[in-house]
Amino acid sequence: MERRPPAQVEASPPRLARQQWLDILNNQPDQVPHVFIIGPTGSGKTTFATAMLAERSGRIVVLTAKTDDSWGGLPFVSIDDTGTYTAMQAMFDQLDTDVRARLVASKNKQPVGKPLTIVLDDYAVIAKECKPVAAQVFKLVARLGRSMRVRLVVLSTTGRVKSLDLEGEGDTLTNFISVELNRQREASLVWDTQRYQLDTAHVPSGARQSLAAKQWMPPMMVSSVFDSPSHSPAPRRAADMPRAGVRRYELLDQLLTPAEQQSSRAHAASMVDFADAEQSEHPEREFSALQSTEQSTILPGDREALVRFLVRQGWSANDIVKNVKGDSSTLYPLIARLKNEGNV
Repeated sequence: MERRPPAQVEASPPRLARQQWLDILNNQPDQVPHVFIIGPTGSGKTTFATAMLAERSGRIVVLTAKTDDSWGGLPFVSIDDTGTYTAMQAMFDQLDTDVRARLVASKNKQPVGKPLTIVLDDYAVIAKECKPVAAQVFKLVARLGRSMRVRLVVLSTTGRVKSLDLEGEGDTLTNFISVELNRQREASLVWDTQRYQLDTAHVPSGARQSLAAKQWMPPMMVSSVFDSPSHSPAPRRAADMPRAGVRRYELLDQLLTPAEQQSSRAHAASMVDFADAEQSEHPEREFSALQSTEQSTILPGDREALVRFLVRQGWSANDIVKNVKGDSSTLYPLIARLKNEGNV
């Protein structure tokens, strides 16, 4: 009778308790700067990411091709009402500006700002729709984010470099640790060659925590032509600055709280000023942070107060409609009313 060797029983991967894997993913940025969450549709990638981010310090910005996730109440940037990605591209431009300013600050041994986590949900789609700026931000942060205190959390149905628009640049993923989920919502963490099973029993309850207080807002920028000698010291010429494509600064309709405004002003003062490449007829146009004390009277979400402020600053109706989110059919009458009230 044939005798076969006993079947080899594959040992189960080590199991990490909730607090153990949260500590690895959140509190070890030098060893684990970025996280890749991979799984098919319906595997709970967003739920897992939300639960993880609820325990992470710093600010968070979410860019997603989907519109039906809550992200713990955190406002997120998604597709436009027309199905295009204009708002997302604008946010990538703002992120690109911020991370490059942080890079310059790091080079000069200056503070780089509070920790920032950039969440890219369904990145395979985003990478194709927001070329080239999405890839610019992704690659820059993936490689140098640790020194800038900027981290990536990337959600995708695939980890293939070709699908992620990284063909030939697979080394970009070197600084990532992977979390893999299946449709049974079982999760495993892959760190180098070691695989660990994760205790996800508390993930659903963790995902119900609010992330709203962690929202990142770009330093509020408005275009201003410095044509008066009273502006001192003179801003550096935009031609001398590093560039990474067209800049389209957009005022978001959720405004900063007064406390955040102070922080934003301090951060913006250290930022490199960029000229808008689209304003070719005004090559000397610079951008400066809103410094008016009137800004502190603008409450979060108060679109009318923001429009009133911009009208007083001499913005044209077209520029206001272009930069302030909202329906033009309501914004134009509002602008006309404020001008007729003598608020210019």
